[in-house]
Amino acid sequence: MDQFLGNCTSCHIDAIAMHWYDSATNTGYVNAYFDDAAKRWGKKIWVTEFAGSGTVVQQQAFLEYANAYFEDTAAIERYAGFGDFAGNYVNSDGSLTALGTTYKNAV
Repeated sequence: MDQFLGNCTSCHIDAIAMHWYDSATNTGYVNAYFDDAAKRWGKKIWVTEFAGSGTVVQQQAFLEYANAYFEDTAAIERYAGFGDFAGNYVNSDGSLTALGTTYKNAV
């Protein structure tokens, strides 16, 4: 990204799209990763995918934490959790799973 932005001197870039995947218990890394990127590149950030791995309870706690962080961080302009497929946020009938309900309520 540094090389691209350094060489793209006549480009107009509104935001940087980023992903985040790690353990649901590694919340400190979420902050550091996006805070550092915002400071380094001075652009708004679109978190186009994010997910924390672990038990459902760990993932629920992570979603509550991450959504609050994204909402409260000026540099984060947009964000979307990864996993809108049967068995993760939704059941095969389209109803929300426990994780999907947490994601919905955490916003």
